[in-house]
Amino acid sequence: MYPVKSIIIAGLFTSSAFAQPFAQIPQCDGGIGIKYTDIADADRDFYYASTIKNDDYLSIGTEIEYMNIINHFKNLQQTKTIDFHPNQENIGKTHIMPESAHRVNTIYSVNGVDAMLTRWSLRDDKARICVPKEFINTQFRSSKGVLSISMAIPSTTECMWKFAWTTEVDMVHNEFYLKDQCYAGHPSKSKADVLEILEKILNLD
Repeated sequence: MYPVKSIIIAGLFTSSAFAQPFAQIPQCDGGIGIKYTDIADADRDFYYASTIKNDDYLSIGTEIEYMNIINHFKNLQQTKTIDFHPNQENIGKTHIMPESAHRVNTIYSVNGVDAMLTRWSLRDDKARICVPKEFINTQFRSSKGVLSISMAIPSTTECMWKFAWTTEVDMVHNEFYLKDQCYAGHPSKSKADVLEILEKILNLD
């Protein structure tokens, strides 16, 4: 798990930026659950170091190794292989990997493309997440969230969507990852495509 229970969403990753005790990281104060924050002028360089705001999503430059994050989880010792394809021939669960008792990753195949959904119970883990208000760019069901796409530096055609949102009633933080191909900085899928796939995955159960 994480070294602290206060997490800042800096664009793409919840695990890329931690709050106290690291002085260079903006503070993430408050109670259990999600907190929407304003970006202070002194912290703007931190948040936008590799982030560009587009109309529909954030574009984030990242290390090429990040493109293998789903494969990494597939190959961990505690990962279980499953085969669950109810009523949807092209979408099914393939693996499940619990990071902890309250944070679980489920891996899917979507027309042969890898996707992953992480669910983290903030209430059970006594954790909080801080999200910059200006990064919120998507409404999904009754929640608001941050949709972003990571593009490897140096450039490749591989890229990765991520949609992060928290259901405020039950305090469950969700992270949906979906692999894609990007050409000249443009993904093959649209925002609508990503949310449609997510909706189908959530309806599997």
